[in-house]
Amino acid sequence: MTGEAGAGLFAAHKPIQSAGARLEGGSSRHPQREPSSEAAPAAAWNERRGGEEGGFAGDDARSDAENARGDAQGNIGNTRGHTGSDSLDSIGNTRTNTRHEAPLLFEVNGLTKHYPVKGAFGFTKAVIHAVDDVSFTVRQGETFGLVGESGSGKSTLGRVLIQLEQATSGRILFRGEELSQMDAAQRRAARRDMQMIFQDPYGSVNPRWTVGETIAEPFAVHERLSAPERDTRVKELLGMVGLKPEWANRYPHEFSGGQRQRIGIARAIALRPRFVLADEAVSALDVSVQAQVVNLMQELQHRLGLTYVFIAHGLNIVRHVSSRIGVMYLGKLVEIAPADELFRHPAHHYTAALIASIPWPDPARKREFISIQGEIPSPASPPAGCRFHTRCPAATARCREQEPQLVDVGGGHLAACHYPV
Repeated sequence: MTGEAGAGLFAAHKPIQSAGARLEGGSSRHPQREPSSEAAPAAAWNERRGGEEGGFAGDDARSDAENARGDAQGNIGNTRGHTGSDSLDSIGNTRTNTRHEAPLLFEVNGLTKHYPVKGAFGFTKAVIHAVDDVSFTVRQGETFGLVGESGSGKSTLGRVLIQLEQATSGRILFRGEELSQMDAAQRRAARRDMQMIFQDPYGSVNPRWTVGETIAEPFAVHERLSAPERDTRVKELLGMVGLKPEWANRYPHEFSGGQRQRIGIARAIALRPRFVLADEAVSALDVSVQAQVVNLMQELQHRLGLTYVFIAHGLNIVRHVSSRIGVMYLGKLVEIAPADELFRHPAHHYTAALIASIPWPDPARKREFISIQGEIPSPASPPAGCRFHTRCPAATARCREQEPQLVDVGGGHLAACHYPV
């Protein structure tokens, strides 16, 4: 995505008119919505959320986490996305560490996911190491970004995180409860709080269902609502994502790609979840529409207290939305750091090469170019030692023999490298 580094990526966008209908218009912060209509749905939404009882341990800390995240959001919003011609070192200097005080939502320890490859007579002839011994945490109210080349295991990690795939080994704690140890009722309650935004907005919906039926589907599973109550909730959700409530009776093929993704977002937040996995949620959209959808997701996070894991290839977009970023390579997490710290001072050679590959809209500016030679090795036979040593310019015999561990190199900045940059 060559245009995402431009100075105007997350600036306001003019309305786009087509046959009298407003398509992707509005500002990037409040697309397709009149200012006077924003407060009522959010107020009703928060009132319903606040009236719920029960759930997992940690509910009492939710409001504190949201307040901390909201305080930090004001500072973040003033600096994110306005890169202009400034250097990477000067972006986001007003970010705070307030949200690091929020309670843990996810705690992942030693997570592994392998896929056996069957040969003749059902014998396993190989094993795909999609995710290998991954450990990290996600705090309430933050956005944890995941980046890496195709085939590095990002999407598999996300799917295992929300239990669409079962882990081969390791532990996933969601709000202090281990997901693999839950009974059917507990797992059902947990899944209500974990939703997903898919990469392909059209492929993730039933083309024979209306938009209203698609958004209302979670209610049939998790809530008992009358038809009028369901219709009211659907209209509220459409308004919250910047679409007209009267479009509930239309079909997916009648919408643009950006509008379909808004429909997917409305379905994801229908049950007022605490966590949303965004798996390449904007990669299939035009750059200008990406900005609108990303800003909508940030607005909803602020209003609803959401926590995101945001998977993407576009590094600038991940930096724009993320509190912390994890870098994956061949099934391993090789670096985790606060977003701006990662871009200013990458510690792993792979991360440094990824950042150096970002296009910069200034032909007069000279930057050091770091080349990564070759292709990512096969996950069926990952290299011994450091998995990046086959492509790393700083690799030594130690890298080929000894696997580095993810350790703190200073200030909560974790890297798995024998010779950090």
